[in-house]
Amino acid sequence: MRKFIFVTLFAIVLISIFFVGNRDDAINPEELAPVQQRQNLTLPQVSRQPEDVLASYTESDNRVSNEEMIVINWYAPQHHTLVHPQGTPLENYNYYKLASEAGFGLASYQLAIMMERCRQAFLTREDLEKAILEMNSTSTLVVPYAVRSLPVTNPGTWVKGAVNDFEYCEGFTADQRDDSAMWLELAANQGLTKAMIHYGWKLHYQGPQAQVQLFESAWRLGDADALQWLAQGLFQIYDQGIDPTAKVPAYAAMHAYVTLLRSAPERLGESWISSAQARLDEMAINLMPSEIEAAVGQSRELINENGNCCFSNYFGLGNGS
Repeated sequence: MRKFIFVTLFAIVLISIFFVGNRDDAINPEELAPVQQRQNLTLPQVSRQPEDVLASYTESDNRVSNEEMIVINWYAPQHHTLVHPQGTPLENYNYYKLASEAGFGLASYQLAIMMERCRQAFLTREDLEKAILEMNSTSTLVVPYAVRSLPVTNPGTWVKGAVNDFEYCEGFTADQRDDSAMWLELAANQGLTKAMIHYGWKLHYQGPQAQVQLFESAWRLGDADALQWLAQGLFQIYDQGIDPTAKVPAYAAMHAYVTLLRSAPERLGESWISSAQARLDEMAINLMPSEIEAAVGQSRELINENGNCCFSNYFGLGNGS
């Protein structure tokens, strides 16, 4: 079990690489719909956004052992809605805010990423200089929004990063910085699947059931990456004794994920596929042969019955481009 958790955490680090990506075509903020009033959010509410339109279809067939054929329709979601504007951070913030209020989940997600960075930045230059002095004299630093000190192994790199973050975020208030979670939740509610997955990770303190809801919703919209996190959440529900039957759908989700990895139009490195297969094999230890057979059938159904399958922001179609 510890090995499964360690490998999964390592996968999270790799997956985070795809989160901030450029988009190719811009929208004119003046052409956006009138600003909408913010409303209370109730997850999961999923609906297709402009960035979820299907495009660039390819098709590949995949067989699992000697079972019935699985037909997978891969496509790249269109990313014609937003670009990273080249203005000041505050100008960019206003651009994304306008687009977010018009219903663009990708804009809400960019605001979440921006404010998450700024939440970790020092609010005043005095605080920054005090922290630098503390680090130089004691080799520790006080992290903003935290009450602990952390050892610093490369002081020069830390100082440079802290100064860059402070200068980037200097124009934002404390309240704006604290809105990072709100923007992430909004992006998830607006149906941006990578925001749904990201927000699901943030719900770990609420237990795996809350996470599973988000991962299931992202998968129903066709995001292949959601399957591995759905498998993890379901397995935690089993492993924590919440539902002893959850091990079968957990294995099914992981089996479907491995199937998609092996069928992706742009193949991943064998080491990545082998790592996912190893997690699947470790899960199999907890299942009887009849349960594995049932789970494999559920795996086929997960793929064949999902009319939105499949796209990926990480594997399969060149990072969704």
